[in-house]
Amino acid sequence: MEGMFSIRYKFLGVMTFLLLFCVGLYLFLATKIYIEDKTELIFDYNRNVVSNLTSDLDDLFQRVGDKMKLAAHFYQQKEGRTQKLIGDIIENSEELAFVGASANYKNLDQTFHLDKEFLQTYNLTEKDVLGESPSALIPFETIQKQGEAIWSVVLSGNVAPLLGYGKSVFQTDSRGQVIDQFAVVAYIRPEALYKEISQTALSEVIVTNQNGDLLFSESGRQNQVSHEVMTLFERSKDTPFSTHVLQFEYLGKKFLGAFSKGQGGRYIALSNIPYDKAFLAVEHLIYRSAILGSILFTLAVLGAILLSRSITRPIDTLIQGMGRVREGDLKTKIEIQTKDEVAVLAQSFNSMIYDLNSSREQLTEANRNLEDKVKARTQELAIQNQAVKEAQEALIRSTRLASIGEVAGQAAHEVLNPLTSIISRIQRLKNEVTGDVKDSLLFLTQMHQDWLQDWKQGGMPQLVAAWESASKVDPGKTLFEEDLENLRQVTEVHRHNQSELQKDLEFLLGESHRINRIVSSMRSLSVSHSEKREHSIHKLIDRSVVIMADLAEQQSIQFQVRLEAQNDTCRVDEDEFVQSMTNLIRNAIQAIEEAQGVSGKLTITTGSDEKRLYVDIEDNGVGMSEENQQKIFKNQFTTKSRDRGTGLGLGITRRFLRGFGGDIELLSSRRNIGTRFRLFLPLLQTNAKERSA
Repeated sequence: MEGMFSIRYKFLGVMTFLLLFCVGLYLFLATKIYIEDKTELIFDYNRNVVSNLTSDLDDLFQRVGDKMKLAAHFYQQKEGRTQKLIGDIIENSEELAFVGASANYKNLDQTFHLDKEFLQTYNLTEKDVLGESPSALIPFETIQKQGEAIWSVVLSGNVAPLLGYGKSVFQTDSRGQVIDQFAVVAYIRPEALYKEISQTALSEVIVTNQNGDLLFSESGRQNQVSHEVMTLFERSKDTPFSTHVLQFEYLGKKFLGAFSKGQGGRYIALSNIPYDKAFLAVEHLIYRSAILGSILFTLAVLGAILLSRSITRPIDTLIQGMGRVREGDLKTKIEIQTKDEVAVLAQSFNSMIYDLNSSREQLTEANRNLEDKVKARTQELAIQNQAVKEAQEALIRSTRLASIGEVAGQAAHEVLNPLTSIISRIQRLKNEVTGDVKDSLLFLTQMHQDWLQDWKQGGMPQLVAAWESASKVDPGKTLFEEDLENLRQVTEVHRHNQSELQKDLEFLLGESHRINRIVSSMRSLSVSHSEKREHSIHKLIDRSVVIMADLAEQQSIQFQVRLEAQNDTCRVDEDEFVQSMTNLIRNAIQAIEEAQGVSGKLTITTGSDEKRLYVDIEDNGVGMSEENQQKIFKNQFTTKSRDRGTGLGLGITRRFLRGFGGDIELLSSRRNIGTRFRLFLPLLQTNAKERSA
């Protein structure tokens, strides 16, 4: 062995290099793709936030502007009937706190509307609204020059969140000549918009006017706009787009931002997210992936060491035996304990050694020509032996790698369906927790604060007096009765949520057990043993639909299930049949998703004859070409990307169904129209006879 590089070390070196390359390539591609997808998702999120906010603000200003125009029409008329008409126009408007007018564009000289309830809510007086201090902040000059203006209204103590909106109105005579010009000013209460942007926990959202002055933000009123938001504001001024997303830096820190201009650029909605905050999950994913890759790499190296040792040990024994023969020991015997080609080769060497020993005893005096022939024959056998060993090693490596790859692919594909169902159900639970439960907690917190405030103000008598007061919602009830009714409703909501949570937990536990069974069946790298029992196929179909319902709901796909078979009892393995159904349903959902623009519909129909039950699964998805229809049942054939399919699903489904004595076939598939598969299963004849009797 001196001067030689062992096959074992070559094998280990190649395996180590391939493993390192694959793990590194996976981490690189996964990180790159995830970061790109995450960036696009954040951009879409910011764009939607500012677009929706701008649309709501435009609607608000449009409504207020229409009412201001109507009020301005009667500006010069002082009759009581006219004043009452103006009051009727704007009195019932919840978003208006004040509407007035100015003829000299210097101060307010007439009031159309002042919301008394607003003054009581914020403990304000008419002077706080109509005094010189708030009036001085009205941009009359901008209103007169540009026709409109938007600003932030600051009242006493800065406690009332208001938006100022002013319009310049021209009064004309019957000939259309301008005879008068005055300004109409309104203070708008943007509580609904304030609540809307307050719910955007991921990003910072503010609204400024065209000069960069803060109108309002999700964190409440501020004295000034932050520097990073001002950077985004300056970038928006240099961009001709009304709505745009971009990435920018401030003091070396990256941000992902979006803006949307409204009212012809009179105000701008801005949203930004720090890059490190948005991609915190990516860093955790990379860290976990690196740990997992290290573990898998270590396990693979250990497996390669054991595999190489089992391959090279018999070869080392054979080489040592041949070394003794080369030294002249023709009585040696090579002992190989394996039951493979190497053992056969060792037996051949032993036979050859025996023959050589016999020949040497019988032909001691043989001539030189015979010795040359023996040497030539020995050399030829050594060459053949080396070729056999190399072929054997290549065959073993290829067989093991192919088996491991196929079984690993099958395991990943079979685990994917229940794992997808679990993720979809958990997402739905998350939405419920952030919805009903959060609202109930906010309600209980508000009730507790009200009771505590009454208690602190006057003790138990004050609290009882508050309870006995009439309800603002239902004057026929006391406040205590209203609180009791609200507590009862909260209790019913939580009881209902508890029942639904129990069902969801049972569903998640069932799917987890199914994953456990799938993984357990793959441990031995062999075909799993089915546990065939009598089952109602209709019940198993219903279970499969429930499993995939969350995924279908996410894609707005409608299920149509028509269970029309008179006899649905077959002998199948429950998990394998459900796996087959979910494979087909998942493929149908992906086909509908790829179609884009269609109203997704997935139909499952059953029927039966005397001997067989059939199940049709039909979708209105993208369909398949005629060329691909001939290849769909081939192992590892797929038209999907690597992250959406492995090409094993239909092959596994057909293997399961044939194991039940049934089969699957493609009935039809047309591009942009849809696909229809049919499953066949043998019915239990005894049950059929009993039913017919």
